[in-house]
Amino acid sequence: MIQEKDFDQLGKSVEANGLLPAGLWATLGRGSDGIGITGHKKYGSDTITYSFDVEINNNLGIYTLHGYQVKMLHVGELDHKIINGINTAELEREMANINWANALPGLFDKDNRIADIVLQLSGLLAASDPRGTELSELLGLKYLAGTPLEGYVNLNQIRKKYETSLFIPLNGNEQDLILGESIWLLMGHAVSKPILPEGNKQGMCWMVMEHGQISQTPDFDLSGKLSALPFAYPKSLVQQAEYLVKLSSGAEISDKFRINGQLFRARFRADPLSADILVMDRNRNKLDLNQLKSDPDKLRDLLGKDQDKRKGLGL
Repeated sequence: MIQEKDFDQLGKSVEANGLLPAGLWATLGRGSDGIGITGHKKYGSDTITYSFDVEINNNLGIYTLHGYQVKMLHVGELDHKIINGINTAELEREMANINWANALPGLFDKDNRIADIVLQLSGLLAASDPRGTELSELLGLKYLAGTPLEGYVNLNQIRKKYETSLFIPLNGNEQDLILGESIWLLMGHAVSKPILPEGNKQGMCWMVMEHGQISQTPDFDLSGKLSALPFAYPKSLVQQAEYLVKLSSGAEISDKFRINGQLFRARFRADPLSADILVMDRNRNKLDLNQLKSDPDKLRDLLGKDQDKRKGLGL
């Protein structure tokens, strides 16, 4: 936990961990019953919700922050259908083009797009096809959760199925996870952190999420694994260093690879649980690079899927 007698000093810790924008803490009142904050942000089509409470001991004049709760709502790609004349694929494209964080209820009469989308969602709910109800709920969950319109749709019944939660303890040391890093953990990624000093023990470890909790796993030769990847073009020392920093922070990287003279694009990220780098195709399916080298059919199948994906994107 983090404990401070100085209210402003605790605010610096809150802002440093990405839980509030810089300067916002100074505008908060210092109520005697404590402070509770909830925030929302979008990460692609996923909704991130985070919250924390500050306890106040009025007798000792101490402010305490144990950590924060972070949740990720991930619906993913939907299997669309035309129901009662409503093309749900086109409906989703329309919803994806609206900034729902600014879509206040009072704008219904001013923005015909919002009114039309709400009408179509209602039409899906009223359809006799159970899939219509499901798609209406999933579209609402994907785009309206964490926005001013969340209260206008019933999301509670299906939300738990698509939401992952994690409590992030804060202790004011180098192992603290900022909000951005905790999001990586919710996505199944790993973040490199220093081992807390214990006698002569020093070095790095990896923070991962296992069974809904944070756990530590030993460091591995990330640099060696990166150097062994069959990149399409050689990486300079500067590029390798940049990739190491990104991978250590939990990021996923996309780059071109070359196997048996064939080029394809893949994603990759650190995977300390297997002491390796996880390489994936465009759809994030795991790739076995050794198998692709030895099996021409597997490589041919991957190249075909890669070309189909590029055509679908108009590339």
